[in-house]
Amino acid sequence: MVSAAGFSTSPNFRLQITSATAGNTDVELCEVTAVSGATFTLTRASEAYNGVQTAYAWNAGDYVTQVVTADSLPLAAPVASVFGRTGAVVAVSGDYTAAEVGADPSGAAATAQSNAEAYAAALTKTARLPFAYAVSGLLAVPSGATNFLPPFAFPIPSGQSAKLVGIFAQVRGGTSVTLAVEQNGAAVSGLSAVTVTTTGTYTAATTPPSVANDDLFAPVIASISGTPDGLSLTLYFDVTF
Repeated sequence: MVSAAGFSTSPNFRLQITSATAGNTDVELCEVTAVSGATFTLTRASEAYNGVQTAYAWNAGDYVTQVVTADSLPLAAPVASVFGRTGAVVAVSGDYTAAEVGADPSGAAATAQSNAEAYAAALTKTARLPFAYAVSGLLAVPSGATNFLPPFAFPIPSGQSAKLVGIFAQVRGGTSVTLAVEQNGAAVSGLSAVTVTTTGTYTAATTPPSVANDDLFAPVIASISGTPDGLSLTLYFDVTF
């Protein structure tokens, strides 16, 4: 060979020889068994090419190329060890970095998840909805069915949630009433003893309770002062959707 530059410096490996003569399509695959500078020792026609395995007569100036073929793979020297371990080596923690196995060392997946959650949160809206309750005529402390103020149901569509956040209450005339707002028969925290006068007042729930679909709400008068009449009560619900 004129030059061995670019070729392996140690055997064994495959060489492919082709003709420099136009129209000559002969190809021969040889095995290099020894290397000394630009002199290679060959086993001729060591592997078939397109079904033909022939040692051809070649001329000076013909082409020689180092190639890898299926039959030549066993010629490579076996791996003596992997990560300093010999025998039937099994991968263990620390053998590879996250990047080498296609993982996400920079946390891009976590960032994408966080961005998706932030986007979903941005789509979530909360609206404050009023529910008005009115009682005409004189107000009195209930006794059994007498002067009983019936409850109302608050509907919550599927996929939405709600909380009772407060009430606005006022009587038309008289002095005052003290009442509780009950949810399913139990007084709401912060709304268990609200004094209502002719001056409308907003009272917030101490801990706004969550509301399930068709929970029942009702005002329950505990005491009166004077002869109050005409109760106007608005319950405010924060609905998230």
